[in-house]
Amino acid sequence: MENFLREDEVRKLRDWFREYTGFLLDHENGISVRERLDVYGNAWLLQLAAAADYLDNPEIKEIARTYYREVLLPRLTGPNSPLYREDLNRSFRNDIFLNADLLAVNAHVLGKTKMNYGI
Repeated sequence: MENFLREDEVRKLRDWFREYTGFLLDHENGISVRERLDVYGNAWLLQLAAAADYLDNPEIKEIARTYYREVLLPRLTGPNSPLYREDLNRSFRNDIFLNADLLAVNAHVLGKTKMNYGI
């Protein structure tokens, strides 16, 4: 994005993403979204991972990798996955397809050393 934004705009954008990662990690609303079993919990991680990548913040990226490995992946692929839970309504279980897409994109973002944001 630095290719078309002015330096002051880039600085504001990076500041905003720094604040947003704090919101995702520390604010009660960010935490409540993270804990959801549906696609919002998975999308929370994608937002955190992409922001950490854009900011080139290895600490936050490692938080995201750990969450992916230790929480999200077991939650969505384990025996209590929404895919296997009959007690959940059908539309909730169908979210597994979107969750699978998000799992793949998260793996891509978290597996890269740095994405090219030179849009």
